Amino acid sequence: METTILKDWITNEGYRAVVLRLKMGHNCGYVGITESHPLFGKTYSQHCDCLIPLRDKAFKGPIGKRGIIPIFCSDGETASMDIVFDVHGSVTYTEQGLAHREEFKFRWWIGFDCMHAGDTPENCDLDFCIKECENLSKQIAEVKDVE
Repeated sequence: METTILKDWITNEGYRAVVLRLKMGHNCGYVGITESHPLFGKTYSQHCDCLIPLRDKAFKGPIGKRGIIPIFCSDGETASMDIVFDVHGSVTYTEQGLAHREEFKFRWWIGFDCMHAGDTPENCDLDFCIKECENLSKQIAEVKDVE
């Protein structure tokens, strides 16, 4: 089985998003940002000052859909995408380019996977992944440059 593009669209926030079905048969969702975004080039576990306001907000609320391991292993000072963004299983992917496709190489992709305990193709279907990409897109739009 090859990686398949299930959907490629512009989110409500204006970011390009893609849902892929990977070779192993599970779906993954990605939101692409351009060089003008403060998270461009940052890895999902890397501290980013621009995420501090969202980190403080996240620690005051419920864990939500985030993976518990990055949160429980947090030192309380780190503000990284895998801790801050409330998306299915946390952010698990940050790379330039996606699925070795030419049309995706000029964005920095922030994504999540649907290969966690209890995930199945039925409960993490295309509609689920589209909603999670839109959810992630809204959170990415909240990130502002820190001066």
